[in-house]
Amino acid sequence: MNSGASIISAVEFGRRAIRLRRKAVGLSQTELATAMGTTRQLLSALERGARGVSIDMALVAATELGLELRLVSRS
Repeated sequence: MNSGASIISAVEFGRRAIRLRRKAVGLSQTELATAMGTTRQLLSALERGARGVSIDMALVAATELGLELRLVSRS
């Protein structure tokens, strides 16, 4: 993923940020889920952008994958 890419939905976050990065670093869903202290099913839900996945788990996944999240004002 390129630096500064805008993500505007949970689906984009899961697919573009988490899934692509996980695959790029060569981790399986099970390996990443274990590192996160969660289940493969919850990670799969995050990667699909499913409802009910907490922001905490999204941030843990990003951190484990070495991603930095930045909030930037659009104005």
